[in-house]
Amino acid sequence: MSILAGSGLAEVDSSWGMLLTEEGEQIRRSVKGTQGMRMIPSAINEILAARLLSRAQLTLPQAVFDTAYEDYYGAARRRAERMRVRRSRPRWWWPNPFRSPGQ
Repeated sequence: MSILAGSGLAEVDSSWGMLLTEEGEQIRRSVKGTQGMRMIPSAINEILAARLLSRAQLTLPQAVFDTAYEDYYGAARRRAERMRVRRSRPRWWWPNPFRSPGQ
């Protein structure tokens, strides 16, 4: 966030939302879908590597940081729980011919 704002590619509003500037939007549009979704970050990285980037002095208020932290780790906990549930389920829906019906 601080690099995008400091380089003039984005603006941060009072609610800590971030909007791309016209220049930032041009960069984003220039690679949209050209090489597939997985290639977009590296394409943008190549464009930004040719630019002089600087950082804006941004200090995230503790309340905003705490909320973002909880959202991030809450999502990680939910993802871990889903994976745990998936692993506890039988992998094959087709009956095992080598197992007796009571097992």
